[in-house]
Amino acid sequence: MGYCEWASILTGRRFRLPTEAEFEYAARAGATGAGPSNPDEVAWYQANAQQKTQLTGTKKPNAFGLCDLMGNVWEYALEFHDGPDYAPVLRGGGWQTSAAELRFAARQQILPDWYERDPNRPRSMWWLTDGTFVGFRLVCFADTPKKDQDAAAAKVLVTGLKAADGSKGNARVTGTLKNTGDRSLEEVELTVFFMDDDAKPIFEDNKARPSFSKVWPVLVNSDQPGGDHARPLKPGESRDFQLDVPQPFDLDVEPTKVGAKVSAVQPSK
Repeated sequence: MGYCEWASILTGRRFRLPTEAEFEYAARAGATGAGPSNPDEVAWYQANAQQKTQLTGTKKPNAFGLCDLMGNVWEYALEFHDGPDYAPVLRGGGWQTSAAELRFAARQQILPDWYERDPNRPRSMWWLTDGTFVGFRLVCFADTPKKDQDAAAAKVLVTGLKAADGSKGNARVTGTLKNTGDRSLEEVELTVFFMDDDAKPIFEDNKARPSFSKVWPVLVNSDQPGGDHARPLKPGESRDFQLDVPQPFDLDVEPTKVGAKVSAVQPSK
């Protein structure tokens, strides 16, 4: 998540992790079978990877011109799960995946054992000391000029923010969004942060690690279509939301309040 933030600031373009639906669309590249028809040509997996990761771009690209979406390393997908629980999922298979399991729809949830040597307390779901077969790639938004995104983002109001105990040691953040603009929004990205006793936002812990989180109360390209998050936020609409966010790693002060700002939106076409 920190890398996405860094790349967005550095380039002036918007980056985030793909949703599960976006990842599978890109991995399939129009294919209708369960997995690649020619895995040896397009993927590093159990039969040919020599029990380790391999250099990217050394296998043939798929029909969309994308390499290594299947095999080599499992990749993070940005997705919702039961209610507001915050639990990243991995897609695409890795170097240890068998041919039978190298499927476009295969998904892997992160296992507690992968945190075994995590030096952070509390342990972070993004720090996988024993997950050396995990990687990621980014989605770049190229169709909407940044100035138009920024203008639309400025017209989304966030009110009524509260934080309580959530699942798995996370914070359950609730609030209300209101779209005061004139365009429907297919995606709203919030940067959620905690504040100290003086109501000062905390963006880094005392080891300079990011302590903010990105959440998506509106995400039309979600692989979970049943919730409010999968509906566009229409002009004039107000919508309550609740989402779990990770607690900061290690702070000198106890965070007392929660804040959020709309960091990006995606207007409907």
